[in-house]
Amino acid sequence: MVTESNMSEFRAGLIAAVKTLESKYSIKIDFGPITYNEAGLSTRMEAKTLVNGEVMVDPIVELNATRYLLRFGHKAAGKIIGSTVALTNGKRGKITDFSNRKKNDPFTVEIDGQLYAVPLGAIKKFIDE
Repeated sequence: MVTESNMSEFRAGLIAAVKTLESKYSIKIDFGPITYNEAGLSTRMEAKTLVNGEVMVDPIVELNATRYLLRFGHKAAGKIIGSTVALTNGKRGKITDFSNRKKNDPFTVEIDGQLYAVPLGAIKKFIDE
């Protein structure tokens, strides 16, 4: 039975178990928070296709990000998702996602392995690499 004391061990085992599926089917599987009680467990799972070792970007998400930038007068040259950006706080990061539903912070930026929700105003410039 899963308890609070062994939840991290369970999560680590779950992630290790799906590694075989990830390599066999060229996908990246992520799990959300796990909730549990004595009757069972619940989590969110998301699987994304890998192309040449990189997560494939949903073309609709890319289109929405481009439209968002254009609406606010920013040039949209090339791909948005996966771009390296310089932020107003001096840090650099990589845009990993965009969501129209997050009105205040629509971009998800990875900085030093951590994901942050970021508004357009915090992006100082896009860096071509």
